Amino acid sequence: MLNRHRLVIAGLVVVLTSALVSYAVSAAVPSALRPSGTTRYAMVQSTSQTTDDDSDSGFEAMQGMATSINVPAGMKGDVIVVFCGETSAVSPTWIEMRAKAGGSVLAPTSVFMGAGSTQVNHCATFYKNNIPEGTRTVKIEWYASTLASVHDRNMIVIVNIHN
Repeated sequence: MLNRHRLVIAGLVVVLTSALVSYAVSAAVPSALRPSGTTRYAMVQSTSQTTDDDSDSGFEAMQGMATSINVPAGMKGDVIVVFCGETSAVSPTWIEMRAKAGGSVLAPTSVFMGAGSTQVNHCATFYKNNIPEGTRTVKIEWYASTLASVHDRNMIVIVNIHN
């Protein structure tokens, strides 16, 4: 009978020790997750070809890759933009893309997507935390060092709205 109680007591000690260690580890590791909120989505897609001939030597809005988001009064929004598109060019080309929400450039500030004579699919993810209340246009902008095209492109915008 005493052996049975020893087993129960030993089992309780193991469970309590495990719970205490788990709690201590959880308290020591800061949460990397953003504040909980309401998640909203927006998507745009275009199968038509868009080209940049480097005539302006700077970033310009990519045709068909814009949508609006609204962060309600008193709230903030964490914005994630996922872009994918198929690039091509007559000769090797330097292509840079970035995402903007209103006047703010999202991180990373730009990504390189090279292009050559074959079509290659490229994807990039951009983000910005704590965008203040208001309505903003989210868009992809791009720059090409020579004549380049992007086909079959899409942009997915995810917004976590929180206090």
